Amino acid sequence: MPGALWARSELVCDGHLRGGVLVPAAPGWRGVGDRAVRHEDGTVTVLGRAGSVIGTGGHLVAAEEVEAVLRAVGGVLDVVVAGTPHRRLGALVTAVLEVDPGSPPTRARLRDATRRLEPAKRPRRWLVLPELPRTPAGKPARAEVARLLRDGALDAEVPA
Repeated sequence: MPGALWARSELVCDGHLRGGVLVPAAPGWRGVGDRAVRHEDGTVTVLGRAGSVIGTGGHLVAAEEVEAVLRAVGGVLDVVVAGTPHRRLGALVTAVLEVDPGSPPTRARLRDATRRLEPAKRPRRWLVLPELPRTPAGKPARAEVARLLRDGALDAEVPA
């Protein structure tokens, strides 16, 4: 069962600024905002940020896991996986792709690549943008994509 990932290290923050005043953090373990699973053999699999988990049909899907599979498909330049609101399922797993215009992957090839994932983790909706929205640091803007999907305002095409 996935849970919150905690860390104890000299590298975690000493506190937080509130109103310009440093409020010291309690010593010891700190939550880092990621979800993880600890296996019986002691290894840990990091599932990604808690904010990128999609609830669909009673399953929790780590967007980063699906994105890693899709980034390996030829012609995919980048991808954001987010939830499109759905009345019955909570959300549909949606892949929003930035593809190479010279050799875009087909929807069949994308679906084939995700067959190794559990069925609940496979995208049910596929969209293509010329460019994904980006943060000032150049990373895909997951929150912006999720907002546009939620508002029905994402101007995207369906892959062939």
